[in-house]
Amino acid sequence: MGASLAKKLILLLVLNALTGCDILRIQSFHFMDKSDTMSIDGIWFPTDLETQGVYFAEFKDRRFVSRSGYDKKIMAVGNYVVRSPTQVELVFKGEISKSIVTAKCHLKTPLNLYCLPSVGSPFNLAKKS
Repeated sequence: MGASLAKKLILLLVLNALTGCDILRIQSFHFMDKSDTMSIDGIWFPTDLETQGVYFAEFKDRRFVSRSGYDKKIMAVGNYVVRSPTQVELVFKGEISKSIVTAKCHLKTPLNLYCLPSVGSPFNLAKKS
């Protein structure tokens, strides 16, 4: 087993342990090397009327933090995997609820992301250009 594959397997096992999600059972779960991933790194803002200005999310190096738009306090912390040029998966933990949420997202354009979370309502994000 190559060193890179071993590191990916260890990361998968750690994510499984930390999130409590049975990530090992997700079919065709694949960690892409940085050279294979398309970047969604940057700052994203909600575009839905009810959440505009409530929070923003900063994505960087497969991790992200959502912060309050009012006082910049952390609202959620998570990781993301770019599955394809149009598909992104999120796993995050809410700071208040302490619950783990997954979301399947569709990158409609390089600046627009539509997400269906495992809990709660769908949401749209726009990347700050």
